[in-house]
Amino acid sequence: MCAVVGTASVLVVGQQPTTGTQSRPVFRTGVEMVRIDVVVTDQDGHAVHGLRREDFTVLDRKRPRTIVNFEEISHTDTANSGPEPLATVPRDVATNTTPRASRLVVLLIDDMVPDDRLEKVKDIAKEVVTTLGQDASVAFLTRSYARTVEVTEDQASVLREIDQIASRSAQSPKVARTKRVETTLCPWDVFEQVAEMLRTDDSQRKAVVYISPFCSGGLKEVVQMMEGGTTDRGWEVIAAIEALRKSNVTFYAIDPRGPADYSLGNFDAPDVLTKPGRGGTEAWRTQCVTRSCDPVLQSQDNQRAFTAATGGFAITDTNEIRQGISQILDDFGHYYLLGFEPGDVKDRAYHPVEVAVNRPGLTLRYRRGYQLGAAPASRKTQDPMIAMSTGVLPRTDLPLRLLAVPRPALGKATPVVVALQVCDLPVPPEGSVRESLDITVLAANIQTSKVVGEFLRPRQVSFARRPGREASEPLDYQIVTTVELPPGKYQLRVSAKSAALDKGGSVYGTVEVPNYEKTPLSVGGLVLGYADPTHHPVSTTLMDPGSLPFEPMLDRVFAASDVLRLFCQIWRRDGGATSTTTWADLLDAEGHLVAKFDGQPKGSGQVANLDVDLVLASLARGAYQLRVTATDGTNTDSRSIGLAIK
Repeated sequence: MCAVVGTASVLVVGQQPTTGTQSRPVFRTGVEMVRIDVVVTDQDGHAVHGLRREDFTVLDRKRPRTIVNFEEISHTDTANSGPEPLATVPRDVATNTTPRASRLVVLLIDDMVPDDRLEKVKDIAKEVVTTLGQDASVAFLTRSYARTVEVTEDQASVLREIDQIASRSAQSPKVARTKRVETTLCPWDVFEQVAEMLRTDDSQRKAVVYISPFCSGGLKEVVQMMEGGTTDRGWEVIAAIEALRKSNVTFYAIDPRGPADYSLGNFDAPDVLTKPGRGGTEAWRTQCVTRSCDPVLQSQDNQRAFTAATGGFAITDTNEIRQGISQILDDFGHYYLLGFEPGDVKDRAYHPVEVAVNRPGLTLRYRRGYQLGAAPASRKTQDPMIAMSTGVLPRTDLPLRLLAVPRPALGKATPVVVALQVCDLPVPPEGSVRESLDITVLAANIQTSKVVGEFLRPRQVSFARRPGREASEPLDYQIVTTVELPPGKYQLRVSAKSAALDKGGSVYGTVEVPNYEKTPLSVGGLVLGYADPTHHPVSTTLMDPGSLPFEPMLDRVFAASDVLRLFCQIWRRDGGATSTTTWADLLDAEGHLVAKFDGQPKGSGQVANLDVDLVLASLARGAYQLRVTATDGTNTDSRSIGLAIK
């Protein structure tokens, strides 16, 4: 059963601009349908449950629309009741079966802040990842584009990049030195670019979380005029708001400064304002005594106005950042999905939208406009298999899991073992399945954003229910094949079409292929299976010859009674001329060593195989880190994956 949490990745960031568990909601087909996600809260900020279709009113350009699709979405029970692998340990198995596969948060960090603010910004960013990453995939980029992470469910990779954000004080904006009041504009071009990259189908819940104290300018007034139909000023702001609305992206902002105990007497106007007024610049500076002159209050007003225009909110003037982040999580966890048909499907103009509810005292947050036909083609192709792998998030109609492991070798290309598991096939009356599976593997280089490999792997599968499995238990199977890739970090986008189910799906994972010619010592990917060869992880496994020594297990949650088999390859560039010591150990959630498994790799050449049994009987219920370390006295390398004992 595909129930474990894994990794999903998509290239949506990284290029600087030149300027209870529920399935994905199903909309009626055959017509253009506009989706509006509406968050409804009471006066205390708590989600309001139990509203009905007739409680809502939708106005499209002031004209009422009939709500054709209506659903109350609640993910409050999506958390796995059992333990999950540690979020701080890299996830090696990708899946499209969790709620994270259909929900996305883009975390945008302002790394241009002064040095004394940067650490707090990073701490808040980590809190966002560990909190929102429970229920959504996460992408990450910095305002300077110095650091980026593609869309992923692997929180560890995002946390690692956040830790590596370096001070950029030389490029920081000018600041008013009194009480460290920062003043500069929001990066409207970055906001618009992110929105354009997220312009996918509306069945995905998407949000941007921006962490910065900066947002000066007359933004609040621009938003007010925009809502009134005036768009002759502040066009950069308007373009960013409309791009977010068209893409159905909710925008949230977090000001890291905490309580704003500032007032007009707490800063020097000459440090902030240079606009000449009546009587000259100096006279203007001394005459400016209004709220608009305070850059902190102005920035907070602007953040609140901008986020409200896209259905989100701003966390400002408070040290209770965690409470605000939890509210964002609540927005993802409970909302109402409203779908209506537009009046004219040929009208490609922008449409403002108003949503109301017939109960007093409630707050509604939603995108306040749409544009038909706004989603650009991500890749021109007539191949439906490739089309399933071109979205920001994977297709979830066919449950899939993915593991990719490089096999060390010299040469221009390195073999990468790809294990794809197809889950939850219904059991036919005869208890056996004859299956035809079409598989396409796209390998996109994360640095260049180019697809460098496209591999077709059709397979024919025949299998029956194994003895001892329940008659009603769905069947599953896995395909283990090999592709060859040059050194680099890749995003593998694997799509599959099942003839038995007449369904297709995709799953995205990340794999890094080392340049072994330049690597003296390397621990390869960790592969787990059952030590007992009669204990099979799935109904059947089709393996290419020479790919792996046993059937891989793509689960990462085990019973204490399980005995696992661990396999990995150790690369030694000197061919084993130097003695290498290798060991595997288990660490608990606090990082304490709880078990050590000794076993020397076998092989006299550049590649040696570590193959040991892992007895889990002494382990308590909880999350663990499995780590393999190799050292030759001069060089040391290690690799870790997460697992859990139920």
